[in-house]
Amino acid sequence: MSVSVTNDLPLFKAKVEAALPVALRLMLDAIDVAAEPFTPMDTGNLRQNKLKQVLGTHAVIAWVQRYAGAQEAGHMTVKKARPVKLRDGSWITLKPGVHTFKNYTTKGTGPGFAEKGVKTALLGAEPIFRKAGLI
Repeated sequence: MSVSVTNDLPLFKAKVEAALPVALRLMLDAIDVAAEPFTPMDTGNLRQNKLKQVLGTHAVIAWVQRYAGAQEAGHMTVKKARPVKLRDGSWITLKPGVHTFKNYTTKGTGPGFAEKGVKTALLGAEPIFRKAGLI
């Protein structure tokens, strides 16, 4: 009795390596779209200034405004007192401590916007992976 075996693993590996960056880019776009309605909006800069990058099997989406991390967390920690200019032109001094954000200008937005975007996008991952040719 003889058995013949065909090794298709190199072909399979090549297909996955070609499809994975496409799937990751589609997932980043889905995260971006899903996070948008939860992202705080005052000037619009937080919603507009994002970085989406895929390098091989790694993908990153980042909100690049300097205050994005504090908005995602819902608070900011001030280590040293510092003056802050308000929109009306007046100045206040932020004292050391944790300052929790309470008033968001756009209803339905607030902390956890990026996390909500990721969780929502993951619920729709199967069609994205199918579109990219992974499944």
